[in-house]
Amino acid sequence: MTLEIVAQMQHRVSTKPLDKVAGLVYLLRTHSIPIYDAEQSEVDAWEVLMEAMVPWNRAELFFYYPEPGSGKKRWRPLSFLICILGRERLVRRRIQTPTGTKVTVFSQQMCGV
Repeated sequence: MTLEIVAQMQHRVSTKPLDKVAGLVYLLRTHSIPIYDAEQSEVDAWEVLMEAMVPWNRAELFFYYPEPGSGKKRWRPLSFLICILGRERLVRRRIQTPTGTKVTVFSQQMCGV
């Protein structure tokens, strides 16, 4: 579910990259709703989102985006922030397994590739 929300957010238009991060607060149903600060950088907003996010969603993001962050808490998935800001694209595909089961697969792709 978390990755589907991310895939949809990539196609949204925003005035500032911060707006995409702030929009995830509502879509991911965080424990609390952080204050929107228009002067805040998207990286700082990402830190606030990680604090408010349900641990399961945060773990799912880190599983699919294992590149560590560069801030105080390196276990935070910074590469997801890169993805949501449009430097990478999350590609969603439906595939059929040899047993006939249909599954959704996500993969990262650099923009322009």
